[in-house]
Amino acid sequence: MGFVIAVIVMAGLGGGAGFSLKFVMPPREARADGGEKSRGGTKHQDQVAAVEADKTEKREAEPASGQLVALEPILVNLAEPKGVRLRLESAVLFAEVAKADRSTLLREMVQDLAVFLRTVKLAHLETASGLEYLREDISELVQLRSKGHARGIVIKSLIVE
Repeated sequence: MGFVIAVIVMAGLGGGAGFSLKFVMPPREARADGGEKSRGGTKHQDQVAAVEADKTEKREAEPASGQLVALEPILVNLAEPKGVRLRLESAVLFAEVAKADRSTLLREMVQDLAVFLRTVKLAHLETASGLEYLREDISELVQLRSKGHARGIVIKSLIVE
């Protein structure tokens, strides 16, 4: 019985704290001076907040340089189990806009990815972390093939049948 009472008390405290944070305290944007001075912030904290705000404004003002180039769809058989196929549709994000025709580089990337995907086992693709590792691995392959000109890869679709 004591455990049930303790759980009820803790739930009440948690609900009260959540209510007060959500409805009683105004949001940070609505506080005077961005919230720092209203809580008695120091001069150093104000300077840090101003510098971070400037960085955010610059990041938002700069246009995103780069180019997203679609790769041909890749269809391969997985290593295990036999008869399981994988289809990958992806695009490569290059750091700068293409100055010349990259068709040879893109074909080599597709071939590298196809060779790599043939070594993948279905068990590696069954979890979210396995898919993240796959994305990191193929992104690294693309960066190596492009000698650093590609930032990474965007997976549009991944179908296993």
